[in-house]
Amino acid sequence: MATPMTTHQWYVTAQWYTWQNERGHLHRTPTGPAHAKTFGAATTACGLTCDSWTKFWHLPYLGAKSIERCRECDLVISRGPMTNSSSAVPRRGPASR
Repeated sequence: MATPMTTHQWYVTAQWYTWQNERGHLHRTPTGPAHAKTFGAATTACGLTCDSWTKFWHLPYLGAKSIERCRECDLVISRGPMTNSSSAVPRRGPASR
């Protein structure tokens, strides 16, 4: 039986990143919208496949205030605990246009 996700289990993932130099230390920073992801999941909270995206495991999604966050991920997380990815927000694909 799956245990419900808690909000601290959401981490940042993003398609793109840039290198930032802070006090002589280089680190990667998400560029564009940051999405929420849990460890081991192949999709984001909003339903996008993110297996090839950069994972920022050190950066909790809800603590990421200084970067642009995905609104659909925010919506899914604000709905409360999840037990699987089936409660993700449906994405519009080419067939629904």
